[in-house]
Amino acid sequence: MPHHPERPSGGTRLRSLRLAMLLLAAGVLAAPQCPERPLACEEPLEGLGGIAAETLDGIRTACPACPYLAQARYADHDEYVDCVGDAIETALDAGELGLVGALRVGLRALFAPVANGAPPTTLLPGRGENGFDPELAQHARQYDRQFGALNAAPFGMSLDAHIGDANARAAVDAFLADPMAGDTPEAFAAATGLDVFDAIDEYGEVGDLGMFGGVAAAGDAFRYAALRASCDRGVGGCGSLPAARDRLRDILDAMHVAHAITGPDGVIVRGLAPRDMPFRPLVALPPFDPSVVTPPTSVRTPDGEPNPGCFEKPSNPTGGPSQRLRIREDATQTTPGDPASGDFPDWLWMDNASKDQLTGWVYAMGAVYDVVRDDPAFDAARVQRLSDDAATMGARLMRVSPPLGLDMTIVDGDGCATTFHDLHADEFEGLPIATVTAIILGLGGNRIPAETRAKLAAYKNGFNALLGLATMRTLCHVSRDADVCDFYYDELVDGRDWPGVLVQDPIPTADIPPDVQDFLASSGLVLPPTLSELGSLPGVDFAEQTNYSNVNMAFIGFYGLLRYEPDPALRALYRQSLVEALWDTGASPRQPRVLAQSFFDFLFAGLSGDATALEPLAGASRTLAEFPAPPYWNDRVENCDADELSALSCIAVDGETPIAISPEAGRNGAIVAVDVLPKRLRPPSNYEWRSNPYVPNGGGGDRLNPGGDFRGAYWLGRFLERGAENLAEGTLGR
Repeated sequence: MPHHPERPSGGTRLRSLRLAMLLLAAGVLAAPQCPERPLACEEPLEGLGGIAAETLDGIRTACPACPYLAQARYADHDEYVDCVGDAIETALDAGELGLVGALRVGLRALFAPVANGAPPTTLLPGRGENGFDPELAQHARQYDRQFGALNAAPFGMSLDAHIGDANARAAVDAFLADPMAGDTPEAFAAATGLDVFDAIDEYGEVGDLGMFGGVAAAGDAFRYAALRASCDRGVGGCGSLPAARDRLRDILDAMHVAHAITGPDGVIVRGLAPRDMPFRPLVALPPFDPSVVTPPTSVRTPDGEPNPGCFEKPSNPTGGPSQRLRIREDATQTTPGDPASGDFPDWLWMDNASKDQLTGWVYAMGAVYDVVRDDPAFDAARVQRLSDDAATMGARLMRVSPPLGLDMTIVDGDGCATTFHDLHADEFEGLPIATVTAIILGLGGNRIPAETRAKLAAYKNGFNALLGLATMRTLCHVSRDADVCDFYYDELVDGRDWPGVLVQDPIPTADIPPDVQDFLASSGLVLPPTLSELGSLPGVDFAEQTNYSNVNMAFIGFYGLLRYEPDPALRALYRQSLVEALWDTGASPRQPRVLAQSFFDFLFAGLSGDATALEPLAGASRTLAEFPAPPYWNDRVENCDADELSALSCIAVDGETPIAISPEAGRNGAIVAVDVLPKRLRPPSNYEWRSNPYVPNGGGGDRLNPGGDFRGAYWLGRFLERGAENLAEGTLGR
């Protein structure tokens, strides 16, 4: 992928000619406003040691609006020469660099080799390292530009953008086609004449901000860390640091609002938005009307009595979990039992956070904290505020809550459990897990083998154990709070042995009589090929019925455990569970090992400690490279028409790749392929890592997907180290 498609790419000879023409034209070039240079072509003075300081200063000062021109290394000499030409052209345009200085820079660029060849230090090699991929780096830069200028414009976090007007869409296309344009809302306005909020009709996925926004926020933290490390090594990245730092400050502020707007009790929101931002959930989810909540729908206390303060959520017209819209204008309570908070009058928030939203928020808190905690560019008050928010969240989860009288329960501001609230190993989808196993044992009786009956009697919800352990381990690290850390070690690890739950032997479904399975299914409890819901990692491997949101959560959970747990014995156990109970259980062919999901591949490669852990890296890079070039519109992709679906066979949209359709339906009746589709053939997604990579058809509409999934994975790969424990600095042990 050339960095400047409008220029010939015929190698050094053409680039040499371009430099010569630039030098000859030095006296007649105009001096337009200096554009912001893209990342792949910034900082082009590597290898020019010995040039007079005034010449280098002339290039640096000629164009103050451009990124700072520090030394950098490039993947090959052609790229280097091309980028030096950019610097000379910029300096000549500005009239600040003389012909002699330009000649010296250009000649040295043509004949001096580029320093390269350092061993890679991270999963994805960085600039100046063997294996660095400049095309993928430029791909990432384009996603950074779209994200910063459009999707993250309101407050720095990942949102869908819906753009229906054809002229506005054309303006977005033109803006992102110009590699010289910037990556801010102001740059978009300058380039197109359109204010971002005028171009974008409304923003979406406000109600999924915890996961979709959390992974993208972690990606911004990893990006800043990678650029900072490159700059410190003198191989580039310095020019992009200020903007990356500003984004992280915005994210830190937004994460604090997400905690504090609900009151002082450690409750996290599901979604968040500035009041003046047009966003889609206003259409589907009107403000909460307490009149629709009546006592007969009240949630019961653990002893079966009605709990007058906790009511089921009102129905959501979209069919999913309800989210109530909260408006904070003053200190008046807006709903019964809702804590008053007049500190954020310009923000809206949504309640009913689910376990995936909380998991995403906590993942982002850990990633951001790791990057900013010792960076003097971030004020200590912001960092301490993040730690304090983590402490209050941990304290809230440590408290016993309805409906089952358990701790590790996600609650709303009214103290009542959210719909998908459970992080406790003794709960399974709103029921005590002992109740579920008792039903199986009671209905199955002696038809269930004695060994299996004994295992069932002792089983816990391993998926909840994973997420609960990871949540508290991360909050311990971020908060530095003794009570939170003691609860993790004394209660969850030693007292309840939740780590042991992660390595329980799963029970084959074949041991459960069919009529018992039918009864459970009629109650909404469908068993996968193995009873992993009740064993090691519930809800992960359902073959065609797999919910990839759960797979995504499981990998993020292992990041929290293996990034922040310093105890060698626990790390070994957590790695065993990652490798054997998630990466490839062998229970079905649809294992994460074959999903071609870059985010999972990087997490496994960086955390598993497996001898073959680096094998997924080539596939991870390939999947990222196959993401559409921004703008990432949600265009319709239809690999298989109706007749082909009936025949269970089709040819993909590339005209050559055969796709075999599974006779078994996917989750919620979805049509799925037998084999995973490469990313280049998949329908678009606003969060790829929880989407089903076997679905052949989908997409459509006016959505501009944010690419937070791409950025969260790419910069994770540029952050995690090769051949290292990847244990965070400053982790707290027992």
